[in-house]
Amino acid sequence: MAATMSAVRTLVTRAEVLKHSSREDLWVVANGYVLDLSAFVAHHPGSEAKIMRKRRGNVDITSNFVDHFGYTVQTFRKACAEFDRIQEPVKFTFRDLGQFPVIILGKYAG
Repeated sequence: MAATMSAVRTLVTRAEVLKHSSREDLWVVANGYVLDLSAFVAHHPGSEAKIMRKRRGNVDITSNFVDHFGYTVQTFRKACAEFDRIQEPVKFTFRDLGQFPVIILGKYAG
C-alpha cells in the first residue's frame, strides 16, 4: 500500500523501504531521502521500466536521480528543504506531471 500524507516518519529503515518494491507501491532512496514513487513511476518520461530496473535489489537510486535536468533536481532540492523545515511528508510534482506526485516520506536510516 502506498504511503499517505498522514503517515509521518522522520527516519525510514532499509527493511521498510524494501517492503515497498512493486509498481503500485514503490519507495526509493535519493540523496538520503525516502521517496514514495507509487503515483509517479508509471508516468516517468524515461519509462517505468528504467526505474524498476534500477530499484531491483537496490533501494538507493541517487546516481540516476541526480543525472536529471536542472529543473528536476531543483524541484527535488526545494522539496527536501521543505521536508527538513517541517519534518513531515512533502508532496511535490514535476512539470507536466502534476497529477502524479512524488512524496518525501522521511530520511533514510539505512
